[in-house]
Amino acid sequence: MAPKKILIVEHDKEFALSLAAVLNQGGAEHRFSTVDRSKKAMREAKEMQPDLVILRAETPGMSVYNFCTRLRKHETLHSVPIIFMSSEATEEAIQRHREGKHAADVYFMIPFDMEEFRLKAFELMGEHPPDISEPEATEQAQDVGALQDVDESDLNLEQEPQAEGEQEPQAEGEQEPQAEGEQEPQAEGGQEPQAEGEQE
Repeated sequence: MAPKKILIVEHDKEFALSLAAVLNQGGAEHRFSTVDRSKKAMREAKEMQPDLVILRAETPGMSVYNFCTRLRKHETLHSVPIIFMSSEATEEAIQRHREGKHAADVYFMIPFDMEEFRLKAFELMGEHPPDISEPEATEQAQDVGALQDVDESDLNLEQEPQAEGEQEPQAEGEQEPQAEGEQEPQAEGGQEPQAEGEQE
């Protein structure tokens, strides 16, 4: 099995490492890049050209719904499979996004079954998931809080350092696109989190 490139957009580092560890079970050696703010995500996606993107709706800094739109409209990234996760969005909000023009391929509400996640990720990448040993399967709990003690050295993990206060460069005149009439799904009673002093 050829290693795949996987971009994880997730502000919870331990959770991101857990997802990476699950996808590398059974001897897989995929290469991962994690970003904890979605404002860095498009730049990283362009540079990495991933085989799979895993998004957390609650990632701060920018609308990941709009990030989905940007991926679907990009000339080289439009067909990249997207797994969309959320712990706060309502079922109605997820359904609206699923039925939109720039939907993700798969949606998971947190908490979810890690084995189901692993199988779906490999399916989206067009690969057969490697068999995992009984100890691995036993150790792998059935929800997202399972793998907290993950050694980063065991993963092909690339994490981009960023200097404090550094902002992502943007092409002159470039604006965040949004489909006409498209509205961003939102958690019931909630608001899109945004970094202090940062404007989209």
